[in-house]
Amino acid sequence: FSTIAEMFLQITARERPDLMQFKRDGVWLPLSAREVRRRAARLSALLVKQGLERGDRVAILAENSPEWAIADYACTIAGLVVVPFYPTQTAQQTQYILEDSDARAAFVSNTEQANKTGAVRAIEMSTIAGLCGLEPLTTDEERELTERCATIQASDLFSILYTSGTTGQPKGVMLLHRNLASNIQASKRMVHSGDVALSFLPLSHIFERMADYTYLYHGASIAYVAGIEDVPAALLE
Repeated sequence: FSTIAEMFLQITARERPDLMQFKRDGVWLPLSAREVRRRAARLSALLVKQGLERGDRVAILAENSPEWAIADYACTIAGLVVVPFYPTQTAQQTQYILEDSDARAAFVSNTEQANKTGAVRAIEMSTIAGLCGLEPLTTDEERELTERCATIQASDLFSILYTSGTTGQPKGVMLLHRNLASNIQASKRMVHSGDVALSFLPLSHIFERMADYTYLYHGASIAYVAGIEDVPAALLE
């Protein structure tokens, strides 16, 4: 594959009942590859329908979760550029990056994060499942998904990641699809089909984001942990 959109099609075409996992009320619940494909495809189509255009910037202000990944993939499919944030960033830091990147919308995990977005339209992560319906993708939706992914090029801007700003204002680092695709395919196999990998380092950092892509590419299931304090129990489980 030469783009993350193409990789997404490959990963979600597999019959995997637990492509992603999340914990609710003390129980780990699975999301199948088919379910992830359906949600990302429909969310992508909805973003386009709501007026977002190829190249527009979309922020993600949230802790690690399947919804983080699904929002990321939905934006990628639509040709949108993801600008990830650490959920611990202040409202002032958030406002600066939103304005500098010219973000048009932001996915948020809760009201606290939504309050940081100011005039930028906030989309609650908790609404993603409801926005995507329960019915399987139709033939037309599958065709639209494939055609949309085919328009993404390796040279297209994929994401803008902001530096910490310790010696001045944060600066946006522009990454292309080619940057991620080449790294993933050049990485030594860390996992195998049937393995489970924990995702707990912030997905707003490119290391964890690329690691998650690599896990899924090699066939592992990803169990998302929202905070590092939950890692010991998750490892045992």
